[in-house]
Amino acid sequence: MSVSALPDPTDLAGLRARLDAIPGRERRPIGLQRVRIAPDALDHLVAEVAAVRAPGAVVILEDETPMRRGSADLKDLVEALLSAAFPTSRVILRADGAELHADAAAIAQA
Repeated sequence: MSVSALPDPTDLAGLRARLDAIPGRERRPIGLQRVRIAPDALDHLVAEVAAVRAPGAVVILEDETPMRRGSADLKDLVEALLSAAFPTSRVILRADGAELHADAAAIAQA
């Protein structure tokens, strides 16, 4: 049995190419410029958002899956960091089935 390596999640050009290769799928760019995966990623969150932010509130879209960083709730931590710097709102998207997908139903919830 062959095991293929997972793609690098920080390779956005590669991700775009893979998505473009899916027949019958149309994608609309959302402006994602970088994915930071590092132990200190949260230390850069406010600066990263400030660099790309448009006027108005920062909207945090999230699913219902609990996430922890040490003993803290990661999603609460993200909200606390962002709301200390910007007007912020938080939207929890609920999955119809076992998984949440960025589809019309999820977008309608936002």
